[in-house]
Amino acid sequence: MYRPETDTFRETRRKKPRRVLWWLIGFFSLFVLLAAGAGYAVLFSSLFEVQAVEVSGGETLPREQLLAALSAQLTDSTLRGLTGPGNILFWMFRGSEPRQLYTASFAAEVTVVPRLLERKVEVAVRKLELFGVWCAAESLPARLAEASAEQGRQAGLPAQAGPCYGFDRAGTLVGEAPAAEGALILKVSDENRRSLVAGQPALPNPRWVKNLLETIAVIKAQNLPVAEFTVKPLALHEWWARLASGTLIYFSFDFVPENLSAILENFKTKPDFTKLLYLDLRVPSRVYYR
Repeated sequence: MYRPETDTFRETRRKKPRRVLWWLIGFFSLFVLLAAGAGYAVLFSSLFEVQAVEVSGGETLPREQLLAALSAQLTDSTLRGLTGPGNILFWMFRGSEPRQLYTASFAAEVTVVPRLLERKVEVAVRKLELFGVWCAAESLPARLAEASAEQGRQAGLPAQAGPCYGFDRAGTLVGEAPAAEGALILKVSDENRRSLVAGQPALPNPRWVKNLLETIAVIKAQNLPVAEFTVKPLALHEWWARLASGTLIYFSFDFVPENLSAILENFKTKPDFTKLLYLDLRVPSRVYYR
């Protein structure tokens, strides 16, 4: 027997999924509109626009160059790449730990504190002090540069520019520096034909850097008048210290000589120490001299 209420029930059941579908479409459309509005507010409105950048410390550093270097370092994500440094969200990275900046003209330690509500960025700067100057082969004294260039030509290597870089107490190159002259500035002359890059260790092996700097610290503590430190071809694993008297002291990158301070103190007391041609400390627990 035909029942009209049965057809009505079936029609209601068919309409119910349609209502759910339309509700889902509506919610999705609303979400898209809200997301688009939020994206527009973040990227194009003045709501998140930085109102001020306050830089403290590092008065001798070029402000615009410093901020440009910091912005370039922070552009490490898609969001920051979209917003740019004019947006306060660009500066909202995790934590406020110091960051080190290395450029061709300066090195600095920078701490950034973004103030979201004030739309202000506070940048505290501390200039990194140089421990010494590291010069590549073409920046060596003429006689050494000529010899290095000749070795490169014989090996078929192209000529490369070799600027001098300052380096900090950790052995990190921190920016171009003029070739150092005089005994007051620690100089390291690198005979290797390789590129020096600011922000990178001066040597390819971190242990070599550590051993070199620890050895130099002992030499300086002994008040030996060093004219120059020279890094020999890296394959040799050695470096030299040339004293003002002309005496050469040979070291290995692989270790710091045992009892180095006592050895140097002992030789300093010898009347003919300044007449020595060399003091060879490249073999563990052995001392050779002439």
